[in-house]
Amino acid sequence: MFGHKADPSLIYRYGAKTPIEHCDVVDAQIRAAHRYYNQLVEIELRRREQATELVRSLSPELDTLTEWREELSETIDSVRAEIKAANQRARRKTTTKAQRDQVKALRKQRKAVTELWREAKAAAYDSPDAKAGLAAIDEAANESRRQARAACGVYWGTYLAIEQSIPKTSAPPTFHRWTGDGRVVVQLQGGMSAAEAFACRDNRFRIEPVPEEAWDRGQPKRLQRTRAWVRVDSDGRDPVWAVVPITLHRPFPEDCRIKWVYLIRRKVASKDKWSLCLVLSRVEGWQKTDLGASGSVGIDLGWRLVAEGLRVAYWAGDDGESGSVVLPMRDVGRWQKARDLQSIRATNFDAIVLRLAGWLAGRELPDWLTERTKTLRQWRSQGRLAAVVIQWRAERFDGDAEIFAEVEAWRKQDKHLWEWEHNQRRKAIAWRENVYRQFAAMLSRRYRVVCLEATDWRHFMRKVAAEEDGQGGAGAQRYLRIASPGQLSRLLAERFAEVVRVDPKHTTQRCHVCGELAQFDAATSLHTKCRHCGAEWDQDYNAARNLLGAASGPVPQETP
Repeated sequence: MFGHKADPSLIYRYGAKTPIEHCDVVDAQIRAAHRYYNQLVEIELRRREQATELVRSLSPELDTLTEWREELSETIDSVRAEIKAANQRARRKTTTKAQRDQVKALRKQRKAVTELWREAKAAAYDSPDAKAGLAAIDEAANESRRQARAACGVYWGTYLAIEQSIPKTSAPPTFHRWTGDGRVVVQLQGGMSAAEAFACRDNRFRIEPVPEEAWDRGQPKRLQRTRAWVRVDSDGRDPVWAVVPITLHRPFPEDCRIKWVYLIRRKVASKDKWSLCLVLSRVEGWQKTDLGASGSVGIDLGWRLVAEGLRVAYWAGDDGESGSVVLPMRDVGRWQKARDLQSIRATNFDAIVLRLAGWLAGRELPDWLTERTKTLRQWRSQGRLAAVVIQWRAERFDGDAEIFAEVEAWRKQDKHLWEWEHNQRRKAIAWRENVYRQFAAMLSRRYRVVCLEATDWRHFMRKVAAEEDGQGGAGAQRYLRIASPGQLSRLLAERFAEVVRVDPKHTTQRCHVCGELAQFDAATSLHTKCRHCGAEWDQDYNAARNLLGAASGPVPQETP
């Protein structure tokens, strides 16, 4: 873990409550950790910017090639947008051969320019001047990191986890705004066994033991309640403990080692939700004992409204069995309830802003209130207004009784609706994850290999969000978020013994019977008939069969 060779690890999460000792220290550590993370992000972004400027100064042709490539990308996007708009107006594919050839030529040209750009960039980085300059930039960044660490005030386990979370070579890191979320971390070098944790003699982490019968079937849950002691700071050489009530709902294996401890705080509306996570390592790994010994299954993930509800997956096994996962509309309505509450909050907010702005106009007001509400009519944040009301409550003035009663009543109701909205959404997500876990467990007991599309669902989510929603209020983006195919893909990959990833190109439109491409509008036609062999199929079932074929052999190639 964290760049070092380690035994296979698994995370056990336990529900927790607010620390009953040194909660203020935990809060201070979380706040300091947030500041330290953003400092490291600033240092890393500055290092990358300096490195880029150095390389460009040593290779002027890079700027020319970069601009050329960006122009080609913009042209391709423009042409594709025109094609898409024409298809939407006609409600069918209207792409001409000339348009396809134009896009193909542009993409070929961009590929050639990209290759030249990569060669120029590699040559610039390989030059002696670049190596010397980059080494100096890296050393300056390292010195900045050392200074930031020395001044951050973050306990060592937490700052190690933060430093490991800043990427040095992949996509640039981003700043995190303060939301109240955070964690404190303890590293247990060499690991700690369950017996050592329950012995309560270690100065880093302890768990008060529970009765042996606590996990027996039929025993009351209160027997699983205990307390964890997490070291969050030091007073000289003495530990400063955060004592956290937890529910130890399941034991961890005696042959595992606890390597890391995370005390996590998440904000759910205005309330704190705590959890304790233990990173457990085990020499023999964590493979499930009930997995299928043989067989393969192809699973097509996505989202589609059908008569029964929201279809999120279709599967087909090599034993001839198949089926789908459909979220009933009554359960999809869990998300709609959260959206309704959000809408009510927005309506109430607009009304109180209008009322308050009208009352404030032309009145003699305290300076602080005038300053804080001078742009009130442009506000879009309920929390911003609630903060003003809370300050107002401590700084009342003559003549404000009526309006203050109104804004205070709004604040209380908005807080109630806010918590209701967040908990409704949280429970909906927990319900969906339980459905997905049961589905993954069911198939993994029957088949050994799962075949999934090699799709970056996070990128797909951003792509859908950026596109115009053509389905009105029941849009693609909303149903995509409810279905969360990326989450289902992750749970399937975790559960199966073996995972095969397949290029998703043509898996929907290639006939699994004859291997030919079936031309149809996949967005509007669920069932179709192959014009080559006459086979009729559900397009999601067809995709699952094509994915299954990839598990045992290549998908038939496209015919010219």
